[in-house]
Amino acid sequence: MNAFTEHGGIQVAARAGYATRGVVYLIIAFFTFLAAIGNGGKTGTKGALQTLMEQSFGAILIGLVVLGLFGYAAWRLLQAIADADNHGVDPKGLVIRGALLVSAFTYLALSFYALSLLGLWSSSGSGGKSSVISMAVNAVGPMIVTMALGLVFSGVAFAHFRKAWTKKFNDHIQAPAKYQTMIDIISIVGLTSRGLIFAVIAIILFTRLPQLGEGDVSVPDLKTALDYVQSLPMGWLPLALLAVGIALFASYSLVESRWRQVSV
Repeated sequence: MNAFTEHGGIQVAARAGYATRGVVYLIIAFFTFLAAIGNGGKTGTKGALQTLMEQSFGAILIGLVVLGLFGYAAWRLLQAIADADNHGVDPKGLVIRGALLVSAFTYLALSFYALSLLGLWSSSGSGGKSSVISMAVNAVGPMIVTMALGLVFSGVAFAHFRKAWTKKFNDHIQAPAKYQTMIDIISIVGLTSRGLIFAVIAIILFTRLPQLGEGDVSVPDLKTALDYVQSLPMGWLPLALLAVGIALFASYSLVESRWRQVSV
């Protein structure tokens, strides 16, 4: 790993990863806005990759995305395991690093899904996640699992809100002062919007509690959250606003690709 970091390999991997995340969320924002004005359907991360695959030279685009996603997953692993951002080993630091580890495996799974679009991997959907949740349901029951998931997503939402409103994102962004106002606006709105998505997922989980039976517990995804927002009274309006927020989160990812501090 030392040789890798000394030659800037981790820099390239991390920055390519942030850029790839930005591209994926730009596609999601585009389709979300179309859905808000009644000209299309919403999509999630997998749908965004499918959209790329359908374009001219789609296989080349997906190949680049695979490299970016693997790079991002590798950087998340370094953040979690090597503590690249110096979160420490106190309870708060361990929680943050645990979340980074979950993020690493999430994007690693997405990279394998992208490989499956190229016919280079046999994708079983979200089977791994479902298996873990099924084991948890068998151990403690659907009510406790659903409540625990709701609390986890609530915590992730709060972490995004805190990072946005206290401007903690600036701790790791080294950009010229002339861009600071722009970066603050992009980051605050983008992170708040992503936090709102996690909050909506938590709400969906909590509202399921009274209707839970003994069946499987499913985890709402991004598209489920967007469907829920659209189902609200005048749902097209909050959905359109959320589309703008998602686009700004994509821009925040691109800001990180350019100016985030990357070191081990």
